[in-house]
Amino acid sequence: RSSDLKQDEANQWQERAISESDVFTASYETHCCTAFLRQNTICVDWETLNLNDIKPVQDEAWWLALLKSDHTLAHRLPKEMRTHDFLSALLEQQAKDIAHLVSFFPPDSFTPTLAIQLVQENGSCLEHIPHELHSLELYQQAKIHKDSHFPLSCVPKSLLNDAVCQLAVERGASLEDVPQSLRTERICRQAIVTSQYGYQINYVPAELQTEDMWTLTVAYSDNWFIANKTPSRYTTPERSEERRVGKE
Repeated sequence: RSSDLKQDEANQWQERAISESDVFTASYETHCCTAFLRQNTICVDWETLNLNDIKPVQDEAWWLALLKSDHTLAHRLPKEMRTHDFLSALLEQQAKDIAHLVSFFPPDSFTPTLAIQLVQENGSCLEHIPHELHSLELYQQAKIHKDSHFPLSCVPKSLLNDAVCQLAVERGASLEDVPQSLRTERICRQAIVTSQYGYQINYVPAELQTEDMWTLTVAYSDNWFIANKTPSRYTTPERSEERRVGKE
């Protein structure tokens, strides 16, 4: 009975693994371990053979297969393979890992078209795209994933303007990364609403920390911030109704 329970548990874990990749459909009866995930074992007679005679040709196909199995090995990719075509192939093969993979490619690997394709998959790729390819149009194409934010700190100073900063805070950028001269009332309010957390008020210029700005801040704050970081005049019962209306 105990062995049956263990087999059932093993089958359940295998089903979860298969949901991630079909490679795990291998039967327990024919595979006693996960060695099949690696390349086939080669038995070598070291007395008669040389390593160079049996090791696989590490061409682009070989590296694509390797990085598909473990994208953290990208730092080992030969420099001569860090090209536009290989980066495009990686984007097509494993878009979910592209924000990490793209960091190992030199500036001449990028083109305007590829830059757009990269940020459409993951906005974090902006951090590694050459500045000469940056533009508001490129930023508008950036896809920001959950628990991520627009990387405003990587935007060239020459492109920092009201439109770019407004777009950035709408997509989760912190007001801290917005230049002081561009922290307008509209951008500050947007940052507070988007962040859903009151700490953004710390980066609002003093002259903009008005009654209305604090009312908005409290409306989008959690109980801890209200209790510990909010002036008492904004936490009275009368303000509670204002917070409710302000959030609506």
